[in-house]
Order: sequence, then structure tokens, then C-alpha cells
Amino acid sequence: MMLLSAQPPRFRFDAWAADCGDHVRALAWSPNGASLAAVTAAGELCVADISTRALVHRELAHRGGASCVAWSKAGVLATGGEDGGLRLWRNVSFQSELELEGGSGWVEHLAWSPRGDWLASGSGKHLRLWSAEGTPGLRFAGHESTVAGLSWRSDGAVLASVCYGNVRLFKPEEAAPFVTLPYKSPFLSVALSPRGRYVVAPTFDNSMICWRLPFREREPLNMSGYPARIKTLAWSPDSEWLATGSGATVVVWNCSGKGPAGTKPIMLTTHRGALTATQFQRTGALLATGSATGEVFLWHLGHPDAPVARHNFAQAVSALAWSPNDQTLAVAGADGALSVLQVQRK
Repeated sequence: MMLLSAQPPRFRFDAWAADCGDHVRALAWSPNGASLAAVTAAGELCVADISTRALVHRELAHRGGASCVAWSKAGVLATGGEDGGLRLWRNVSFQSELELEGGSGWVEHLAWSPRGDWLASGSGKHLRLWSAEGTPGLRFAGHESTVAGLSWRSDGAVLASVCYGNVRLFKPEEAAPFVTLPYKSPFLSVALSPRGRYVVAPTFDNSMICWRLPFREREPLNMSGYPARIKTLAWSPDSEWLATGSGATVVVWNCSGKGPAGTKPIMLTTHRGALTATQFQRTGALLATGSATGEVFLWHLGHPDAPVARHNFAQAVSALAWSPNDQTLAVAGADGALSVLQVQRK
């Protein structure tokens, strides 16, 4: 549990930016933190070198637009896009090494397993695995509608997926789900807690469904009362906190102990615009949030009354990503800006 200190910590940002030319949709850090990859609505892959503070690679990756990007622990960079394909890129030259067929629709979701041995891709109703070398793995069964989200458990032993009416849990070596959690609703996304105790999925009716695992209760927990649809989800690395973005409010649930049922969440209400991104540090205590009005705030949950740092951008924030060492925050912009904030304690 995060302890309350006498005085809130204070931080400042050292900022720089590069121009990717169009709306940045997704971000991914290299495992050593030396490079940052971004993909755009125009379909380009942009790679920035952190030491030189400049783009070192930029090229068309997917015709029609790029949707997602993921960098494995082993250093393999993957992108997916509206052309229905996914590509693996060489780590040094960033030349395309393999082009793979993702499915019948856009490749909207990519997620490397924590060990980097499997890449999960979601395209239309198709969910499948690929090896780090690009060899096709299992095609997971049972998706009656478009896959709306993917999430790995922190040990890589379980993959969660969501589509209309069902959340499913898979093992990488089995095509059929070992757990199916039905609920008659369309879902926006899914997030499996790092330790695998909970799986949550926001719905289209301004609520979130929460299942405690292994699921034995008669009904899951319906967490309702949100002011708008939940657009962002982020688990703390210890699985104790779940940050959800709805409208301009960040609602943070305490999932330690007996869990969030019957508890009152922390409400972070400083943002002026709708939340577009939330991201906990990988090992630290800070939560980063971004909004449609270009605000980026850092929060320490031991002192939730006000952000411990803030930075304003001219355009909406489309994605956030902490570097592997938690000292740098990458910010994607709707105007094509790829911004990097060095986080320094005052």
C-alpha cells in the first residue's frame, strides 16, 4: 500500500520534441530506453534517438494508416495497421524484416508477452500468436465479433481478450480459452491486473465490469456511475491501484485487500478536458495522465489533491509511455508532435 508522506514530492519536466507529421496513434520504448518508436495516422513509423533528441528513422509502414506499435523485451519492434498486415523491424537499421498477414481487417492490437517470446495480434475477429522470428503460432478460437482489446498477465502465462459479450483467458499453448467470462454488453477494452487477480472491461454504457479471479461469484462487479465512457485503463505494477479515465475525471480504485467492492475511489479532478491516456510508472509510484486539451499531469496517490508536476501542450495528448527506467515520459500528440519529458525531482 502506498504510504502518505508528510510533504508531497515535487517534480519538474525537461522537455523536447520531434515532428512526426501527423496524428501519433501509439508509442513504444526500446527495452534499453535508447529509442522511442511512434506510428501515425498517415501510416508512418518514426523512431527517435533519446541521446541525440532527434528522429533517426521515418518511413511509410502501413498504407491507410498505422494503428499500433510494440517493442519486445528481446528488442523486436512490431507495427500493425489498416492494410491488414503487421511488420517486424530490424533493431539497428529499422528496415522492415518481415511482413505478416494479420487477418481480414485492420490490425488494431499488438501486445508482446512480458518475456518477449510471443506477439499477440488482434485483427477483426482474429486473435493469433507469432513467435519473435515471425513464425505463426496459435489462432485463438471463439471470437464472435471484433477483438476490442488484449492484455497479458505479468508472467506471460495468461492472455486476456475481449469482444462483444465475452472476456476470455487463454494460455499461449492452448487454442481454446480456459476461462470464458460472459456478460451481455459491448466492451471498449480489457485490462488484466499484472498479478492476475482481476480482469476489468469498460462498457459502452459508462460502467466497468470487474471479475475477481478465479471467478466463483454469481455475478461480476458492475462499477457504474461514471460521467462518461471509460476511455483509459492503467494498473499499477503491484496490482493495487487501477486508474480509469472517464470524461475529465481520473477515477482510481484501491484493489488491495478485499478489493474495490464497497469502497470509495480516489477522484483526480484537475483536468479541464477529457482524459485520453493514463499510465503508471513501471516500478515507481507516479501516475501520468493526459487530456484532450493537451494537459499532462503527474500524480502521487499519497497526495491526490493536486498534481506533483504538470506540462501543457498545444494539441490533444493521444498516448503516454514511461521509459524502462521510469525517468522519462513520452507524449504523443494529435498534431504529430512526439514529445519527451525528462522527469526530475526538485
